[in-house]
Amino acid sequence: MNLKKMLPALLAGLVILGAAGWYLFPRLHYQRELTPDAIYQSLDDLADDKKMGTLFDHLHQAQGMRLDLNHRNQAGQRSIEIAAAHDQGLAAAAFIVAGSGINEVNADGDTVTHIAVRNHALNVIKQLAHFMPRLDIRNKAGQTPIELAAQMGDVDTVALLTGTVTSN
Repeated sequence: MNLKKMLPALLAGLVILGAAGWYLFPRLHYQRELTPDAIYQSLDDLADDKKMGTLFDHLHQAQGMRLDLNHRNQAGQRSIEIAAAHDQGLAAAAFIVAGSGINEVNADGDTVTHIAVRNHALNVIKQLAHFMPRLDIRNKAGQTPIELAAQMGDVDTVALLTGTVTSN
């Protein structure tokens, strides 16, 4: 049989399967056992995504299970640090509200603010400002977040961190 003649039928079948999957996959997802490791992995995965409703659901589950939101994955990262590295400001704020420490340091002595500065994550920096992060914490290189931004020549970030942003 000719592939051109089969294509409409194949596409119709995929659409039907896709529609069925839309309803089946969420149910299957929630039927599997939600272990702490599975929730930690989900939080890490959602930290750099824009699915805030799903992130809130997983944060709620983590809180219900009394999980440590400062948990580090195998790479030594916390979910909030992943959000900071990907400029996901709302996700970072959600992690803080849920209990993730804003001033916790990683193996390099970096806080979430250091990580946001290093990644020019202005959305995260704007959100962190609402929670008043400590800007005097020095990483292992001896830099505060403001000094790191200045060394990088990132005047926008220095302005945000020092509160000297001017409106246009």
